[in-house]
Amino acid sequence: MKKKYLLFILPLVLIGGTWLYFQANQTKVLDGFKLIPENALYVLETKDPIANWTAFSDTEIWQILKHHPVMADLTDDADYLDTLISDNRKIFDWFDGRPLLISAHAIGTKEYDFLFVVGVSPKAKKSLLLPGLKQVLKSSGYTTSELSIESLTVLQATDNIGESMYFAHIDNQLICSYSKDILTQSLQTVASHKSIDATVQFESTFKSVSQNGLFRFYLPYHQIGNLLNCYFQDDLGGLTTITKQLQSSSFDFTVDADYWQVEGYTSIDSAHSSYVKAFTQSGESVNEVGKVLSNRTAWSMSFNFTSFDALRSNLKTYLKQESAYAQYTKQISQLEAVLGVSVERDLLHWIGDEISIAQLRKNLAYNTKENAVVLIKANDITDAKERLHFVAEQVKKRTPALFKQIEYRNYQIQYLEIKGLFKLLFGNKFNTITKPYYTILEDYVVFSNSPYTLIGLIEDYENQRCLETSPNYQNYSEQHDKSSVNVYVSVPNLYPVLLPLLDSESKKSLQKSKPYFESFESFGLNLIGDGSGFVTRALLRKASEPESTETIEEDEFEKLYRLYASERDINSSTFVLEWIEDGVYKKQFPGSEKLQIKADTKQGVLHGSYVEYYQNGSKRLTGKYKMGRKKGTWKTFDMKGNLLQKKRY
Repeated sequence: MKKKYLLFILPLVLIGGTWLYFQANQTKVLDGFKLIPENALYVLETKDPIANWTAFSDTEIWQILKHHPVMADLTDDADYLDTLISDNRKIFDWFDGRPLLISAHAIGTKEYDFLFVVGVSPKAKKSLLLPGLKQVLKSSGYTTSELSIESLTVLQATDNIGESMYFAHIDNQLICSYSKDILTQSLQTVASHKSIDATVQFESTFKSVSQNGLFRFYLPYHQIGNLLNCYFQDDLGGLTTITKQLQSSSFDFTVDADYWQVEGYTSIDSAHSSYVKAFTQSGESVNEVGKVLSNRTAWSMSFNFTSFDALRSNLKTYLKQESAYAQYTKQISQLEAVLGVSVERDLLHWIGDEISIAQLRKNLAYNTKENAVVLIKANDITDAKERLHFVAEQVKKRTPALFKQIEYRNYQIQYLEIKGLFKLLFGNKFNTITKPYYTILEDYVVFSNSPYTLIGLIEDYENQRCLETSPNYQNYSEQHDKSSVNVYVSVPNLYPVLLPLLDSESKKSLQKSKPYFESFESFGLNLIGDGSGFVTRALLRKASEPESTETIEEDEFEKLYRLYASERDINSSTFVLEWIEDGVYKKQFPGSEKLQIKADTKQGVLHGSYVEYYQNGSKRLTGKYKMGRKKGTWKTFDMKGNLLQKKRY
């Protein structure tokens, strides 16, 4: 993949150097947005690029990022730009204050490149601009040539490694790209009138956001898949599902000593947004899930509303509009008939003003789905407990489920064998939770695919290891009162969750970049509905300076994960359904009597010795559990019995 986001500095420098040649008057004015094709992945606008670059480069976040090995090229260019501005102040005074647009465009399934559009001074003379630019390029070591595209003269500049840039001057705009195809599309856009500012998405958001910070940023969500494909090997499920219902976002970008912040607006796609639109019209409430959610949380998404009744009423309205209501009511009726319950009374009536979904930090024992949780705030937790207990008993009467209630530290863990319950009640966003286990923490009912995850949450809650005790979360939450949708990301906890989702190239880059990745403590997104969209605010906060960059080693956890994750077929639901009584659990290799796993259990969870074997009978993994959590020294061996890894918990 090319340098992408690193490449805007050099065109900026070269374009800036041409301003000494601008002497005559020019009257025809062309809006720079008319040159940006409608297929842009995103667009950035800054009205004062030199001054804003200076402010941006002084931030602590940039000082962290510039030391990253991946940023080496950008750092060199940035240092060059700083020196150039300092040594050639008169040149850049001509350039200072002129608007600059940068847009990204796909040039394949896994790559994108940039278009640069800079406004030319009214004093510019068209006949002098390209010749002046050619002189600047030659003095910078480039070879130049000319070609014709869309009846315009285009200047091609090639560096000593064969990479070319293309420049064209049209009316009062100078355009540049490292891609000939992108520059060609830009010139064609003027004649076809299919520019980005002619789209409904652009009209609905960008023009409503004022630029008070360093720059404005525009993101059309129908292009998000093309952007994510450049980095991820798999569909990101819930993320891409949600973004399909959004139309676009526009933000004003500001910086401070230890954070970057954006404020703006997000519009929704009125044709495919019944679910999201319901949240824009259902009010907001205070997000309180941090008081029970573990500080091992990688990310959480909370939906807040004035009342669940209001939200549900809005959801029903849009279901009816989309002719989906009949199917919805049919499924509800079938569920009620099979189980002998009332969905309204037993599963919905007690819901308060908040529903959250979260992903906990990944570990060796559980996969991603087993570490997902749904938390529903109850308006009457006693009523919620009684109603859910009734549903659980009805399930036991009518299904062959073997699971019996587990009591852990005076918290009861129940099991609801109702496949697709959350998808039915709350939509596809919650389809990660299939057949949920649940427990009660304060006024929240907490659901998960794994009872072990719930045990971990109970442990964290009892030991005061919740989000609200985390300084990172406190720094974020103190800036928000109410919201309709609230997203919080703990960047250090995200690392082991994100790693398996990346393609091989991106995964290697992330592993090498771990200290820099964890230099950021959190990312937060806050949305407040106004009936047709969301007032939007996002915040990226810096943590501490990165550690030494000389050698970046994978931690022991990641080494273990790579060694054994592909071979493990341990399923927590299988454990629970089989481990009814205390004792020793044994598992054979499929189709064989040879022992694969031998483990001690207590109260339905791992407790005591744990051993995994190779098919030749030698030990592969040994260690001990204490009530579902790894304790002491764990060891891994090769098939010959040689020690590969040792880790203490």
